[in-house]
Amino acid sequence: MLDMSDVILAKSDQLNAEDLIASPMILNVTGVKKINSDTQPVFIDYEGGEGRPYKPCKGMVKALSALWSLDGHEWIGKSIRVYMEPSAVYAGKETGGIRINGLSHIDSDKKVTVSESRFKKVTYLIEKLDIEQKQRAAWPDDKFNPQFDKMKTAIETGKSTVDSIVTFLQKTADLTQSQIDRLNSVELIEQQSDDDFFGEGE
Repeated sequence: MLDMSDVILAKSDQLNAEDLIASPMILNVTGVKKINSDTQPVFIDYEGGEGRPYKPCKGMVKALSALWSLDGHEWIGKSIRVYMEPSAVYAGKETGGIRINGLSHIDSDKKVTVSESRFKKVTYLIEKLDIEQKQRAAWPDDKFNPQFDKMKTAIETGKSTVDSIVTFLQKTADLTQSQIDRLNSVELIEQQSDDDFFGEGE
């Protein structure tokens, strides 16, 4: 076989609809993060992605949230089947787009209706993917606990966020709910001025 898959791959920093012309893809999710963006606020990393994340449209984010969880951390370790939908519209033109038609970790096939635009709603059939999921280990407390103070300080000083820490750690193993709760309990501490610190601002 003379494989052309690397030739037709679009040159980009993200997964593109053109990459799915030949066939759908199954993405095994390894990380999820959210950024401040009106158009593509969610980045989903997956096995073999090589730094080209899947950036779902808001309609597909709604579908994932409805069928999996509003907590993006819960998506890690699950699988998504994506395909190219030629009729997808962007800026008033049919440009094609990435859509979801299969998910692991749902109990049966589901129909989800999402808004594609202000005036258009579309119903998608999301099939249950019967994929054998890899059993991931949980983060042992004897490794998590010694690092907690360092992570706590990073969050308090604004050097990192809970989301980025959780996403990084769960690339290796699953955090327990109690470990996630401990991280979520940490808050950013506002930086004090020298006057406030020495009481000269009163």
